[in-house]
Amino acid sequence: MRTRESIVSWYGPKHPDFASWITGVQDQCALLLGDLFAPYEPERVHATLFDVSTKDGLCVAYRDLRDTAVVANLPAAEAWLAREIAHHPLQIHFGGDHADDRRLTSRGELRRERRFSIQGDKVVVLGWSADHGALSNLRKGAEAFGFLHRYHAMPSDADDDCYMRIGLLAPAKSRGLDVDEIERLVHMHLDDHDVTVELRPDDVRVVTYEDESLPLATTSFRQLDGA
Repeated sequence: MRTRESIVSWYGPKHPDFASWITGVQDQCALLLGDLFAPYEPERVHATLFDVSTKDGLCVAYRDLRDTAVVANLPAAEAWLAREIAHHPLQIHFGGDHADDRRLTSRGELRRERRFSIQGDKVVVLGWSADHGALSNLRKGAEAFGFLHRYHAMPSDADDDCYMRIGLLAPAKSRGLDVDEIERLVHMHLDDHDVTVELRPDDVRVVTYEDESLPLATTSFRQLDGA
């Protein structure tokens, strides 16, 4: 039997400054896109740390991405993650105009150009840890407990992106939309609007879901064990 679960951050109520920043970006998108844009409820906005879906006790991601049977140990992974984040809380930064440092890229592109994007029907913001590589290293650490991050398909892969969907775009109505121009205007907004969020153990949830966008009505969640 397959269980669809992920370990995510900030699902549910958020610090007022963070919630206000999210709403500000959503308002900017609504101004530019009108009724093409359907914002998520602020409580629904989250960032996935790594997937912990299993089938018959085996990690689904290892099976799908590496064709390997790996036994998963969720209780041990949760206890480890709670300790790691308690000892080394992550500072995740969104927005701002500092992201043009050419030494730090995201999937080969400047972080500045990846801070906001429209990906098909998904409206996305990205952040990164102040300690470069910390998020990727955390995801790599989960492999010791039988969980593989979906963007670490190859052992050499490194995904340090803190990926958050803030809403959806109506694809059937958006043909002819100048996506590049929309992204440029939102980037201008982000130049002057940034936020740094601390990721602590009590910000982390284990979610069980039917829809990977985690609608509030059909998603169950609990606090990370050991937090």
